Amino acid sequence: MQSERGKAFEDNEPTLSEDEIAAAHDDGRIVLSLKLKPRLSADGEHVAYMAVKLLLCDGSEPTTILFDRMAAEVMGHWAQTMKTYDWKTSSMQPGPSRH
Repeated sequence: MQSERGKAFEDNEPTLSEDEIAAAHDDGRIVLSLKLKPRLSADGEHVAYMAVKLLLCDGSEPTTILFDRMAAEVMGHWAQTMKTYDWKTSSMQPGPSRH
């Protein structure tokens, strides 16, 4: 997070409360399906964004959002972390030391 983009990412990180998460669930804003495609940079040599089209359970029109590399890598990190924990909360709880 030393780059200018990394600092901007951290400086603009939104809050996320348990109430907001519960409201999203109750409103059906859960991803039912998605489609991903790279969006190339102007020079065609790099991926500028990861385009993601989301279909939500709430019946709203599908929406397309773009993730730049910083945001996509953070999301990828969290997905890999959850995979490592087998999506179980008990693996995330502090416990007795193994030493």
